[in-house]
Amino acid sequence: MKLVSKHEGFAELLVPEKIEEDGKIRKAEVFYNPVMEIERDISILAFQSYQKEIGKNIKICDLMTGCGARGVRYALEIKGIEKVIINDLNPSAISLAKRNVIRNKIDKKVSLKCFDSNVILNMYAIPRNRFDIIDIDPFGSPAPYLDSAVRAIKNGGLLAITATDLAPLCGAKPIACRRKYGGKPLRTEYCHEIGARILIGSLVSIAARNDLAIKILLCYHSHHFTRVYASINRGILAANKCLKEMGYIAHCFDCLNREIFDKLSKIKSSCNVCGKKFSFAGPLWLEELYDKDFCRIMLDELEKRSFNRKFEAQKILREILVEKQECLLFYAVDKICSKLKIKTISVKEVIKELELRGFENSITHFHKAGFRTNAKIFELKSILKELSMRRAQK
Repeated sequence: MKLVSKHEGFAELLVPEKIEEDGKIRKAEVFYNPVMEIERDISILAFQSYQKEIGKNIKICDLMTGCGARGVRYALEIKGIEKVIINDLNPSAISLAKRNVIRNKIDKKVSLKCFDSNVILNMYAIPRNRFDIIDIDPFGSPAPYLDSAVRAIKNGGLLAITATDLAPLCGAKPIACRRKYGGKPLRTEYCHEIGARILIGSLVSIAARNDLAIKILLCYHSHHFTRVYASINRGILAANKCLKEMGYIAHCFDCLNREIFDKLSKIKSSCNVCGKKFSFAGPLWLEELYDKDFCRIMLDELEKRSFNRKFEAQKILREILVEKQECLLFYAVDKICSKLKIKTISVKEVIKELELRGFENSITHFHKAGFRTNAKIFELKSILKELSMRRAQK
């Protein structure tokens, strides 16, 4: 395995060199994905913000470390670290991670383990031995590890999970989604939001089985992944409350209308706007995707950092801070314009018009042509037609 030196944050890492064969990148013996640097940056902000909130030293589990980039950066860049447990089932990965730990002189802060992910989580599930933070970033679905994770985290601890299997979550593979996450997806223009809500819904159900409740601190979509940060809290009543915040989305593919229902039995068979058949997604999370106070702390923390991709992290957090969370399920301008057979109108123009007419509105980080509003689809179509006519008259 050929290695190259890579600087990321404060870390100087040895990572596998990309090797091309017949025009294709050959899979490395040890995993490292440079695209996920932005995700590691935001994780550092989230974990540092959490450590400041609880005001004590923290113990972190980097469950699937690969070359160790994630765990090494946590040990180097987060203040108030008691211990970072770096784990991977691949002995070659742990061997390389150890070299990176020694290279960055953090061997006193880091312990290296080579176990199956569920085994290491179960080893730390004993009271007073649990983690403050567990980071699950698998190649694919985090679903197989969630049950063990919620039992291995302290009361009030922080669980961070990444899903890169967006085909199931976003509706391209609905059977796989139902098998892994227990929810039915829909392949709509807002499928990434549906996928995020199904992922959270799965976590809610698993936590509730263990008499645990969740509080979402941050959920975002970027590149090819969805990332969720949730605090895990003990309590039957709180767990029951979380279950009540689950529900279903009904979507009309003909007119683009969407409705929200708390129970599957309440979903109407036909759309109340055009009368065509409703499709549905769920069960899924229907409450907030962001704790904006926590996100503001993260943004303040970002100002102190000099990440390589600082601008990208700023963009995500700033867009989240202006999102109208009370307006579930964003619309996509291009999709509505396509239905109306008119030229696409800019998001800025649509938001300005919604503002003038007194509707709630905001951009969304989920989609570059997306916006949130409390306007109904028939009102939006009327507005877009009028904007299109004004443009034609100029």
